[in-house]
Amino acid sequence: MLEAGERVHIITRRLFPEDIRRHFVGEVVTFREPLLLVAGYVFIYDPMTGGWVKRADRRTRIFAVADSGLIIHVIPRDTVLEDVVYETIEGQLVVTDHGSFRMNIGEFGATR
Repeated sequence: MLEAGERVHIITRRLFPEDIRRHFVGEVVTFREPLLLVAGYVFIYDPMTGGWVKRADRRTRIFAVADSGLIIHVIPRDTVLEDVVYETIEGQLVVTDHGSFRMNIGEFGATR
């Protein structure tokens, strides 16, 4: 289903309100069902500032695609991973590379 070179945006669902809000944006290195190896960047929500912080170091992570705690979006292959940021645009939480990739990910269409 997924191939090496595809780009993905992965949301790890929180089980409890106090759980860390964690997202990952990266490029598929390999996919052998049910495991997905992805190289990219971690984003963590900082409740103190109310914004998303991108970890500077590139990481390689393994995800189980059958995990019900993950929401996996396939994003454009030409997304520049190093340029991906989270912004609030017109009251909507958007993840973008300011190029070909822009996706509204705000829950219920608005930030809280």
